[in-house]
This record gives sequence, C-alpha cells and structure tokens, in this order.
Amino acid sequence: GASDLWYHVGQISAGTSTPSVSLKGAHFTGLQGYNPSVTVAGNLVILAVQGSTAQGTGGGLMYSVGQVQLDSSTGEPTGEISWSHLMHYDDGYNPSVSLATWYATGADWVVVESHQGHTGTGSLWYRIGVLNPGEDGSNPTEIVWHKNPNNGLYSTEYDESGCYPAIAQTWFNGLFSMVETNSTECGKNSTIVSSYGSID
Repeated sequence: GASDLWYHVGQISAGTSTPSVSLKGAHFTGLQGYNPSVTVAGNLVILAVQGSTAQGTGGGLMYSVGQVQLDSSTGEPTGEISWSHLMHYDDGYNPSVSLATWYATGADWVVVESHQGHTGTGSLWYRIGVLNPGEDGSNPTEIVWHKNPNNGLYSTEYDESGCYPAIAQTWFNGLFSMVETNSTECGKNSTIVSSYGSID
C-alpha cells in the first residue's frame, strides 16, 4: 500500500575492473505512493509512482520532477533532491519510467513511461513526453506529454498481455533506442520477454 517514499543519491565508479556505487544517506521525498520507479539524466530526476490524486490507494499514476542538489564549491552531489509536487498523468499500475537527454536540440529531455492497464495480467501501455527548460533557462518542472499521431491518445497499448513492465532508453548515433521487458504473468514465476524500439 501507499507509504512514505525515500531515496538515496549515489555515484558510480566504473573506471575499474570492479565497478561500484557509493550511496549517501536516505532522505524522505515528502511524497507518498507505492511501486516507485526512478530515472536520472544529468542532474534531473523523474519519480513515477502508483497512488491516486490524493496520494492514497487506487490506480492513479503520479510523477514528480526532481533536481539533484550540488555543492556550490565542489560541484559534487550533496545527497539531496529537490522534488516537485506529485502530478497525476494516467491511471494504471506498476509504472516504469526512463529519462534521456535529447542531444539533437541540446536543451530538452525525452521521457518514456510504461505501465499495466489493470491490477493483474493484462494490457501494457506506454507514453512519451519531453521536459523543456523554462524561458529563463531554468530547470523543467513538469512533463509535456505527446499524443500518438496514429490514434490521438497520450497512452498507447503495446502488448495485450503482460505484467511488471520495465523500460530503459538511450541516445546513440542520432537514434533513441529503448528496451522494454515484462513478465508474461503476474504473481507467479513466468517467462520474461523483451522488446526493442526506437523513437522517430
């Protein structure tokens, strides 16, 4: 059920034969929900959670945009994130979110989200949005979701049956590539399937 949401900020040391992650202390987001998913690009963070518009139970999907706080003298992360309030964006379950910098413009970020349409095994949906900086160059505070030009909807069904979707994306050689995995059934050992896609 819904509970307080906490986070850690860490740094990856990948330049050795044994990569490691150093995590700073836990901090309360000031938000509530369950089944959280988090993604980061640069110093921007997206948190997607299941909850409701009242931060309680139910099939509401919410997100918050965060900014990793940096030490003004060293430029290193302080371990804290400044979060925006939760914003309702869809209804569903078990959200997964991925954020990547859009190098084509050098200014925007692309968000891809996936989720279940029902509590159990069933339809899986995705949506795409962007983060745009403020007119004064300030960091973005909300996602601008794009409609699918083929159906005019913000969310698009991509699988008729699945559970526990997870999505990740990256920019490479001028192409946004993404991988999605999901279980074929909820609540039991089941096959894991994966799909590859790209954003035009």
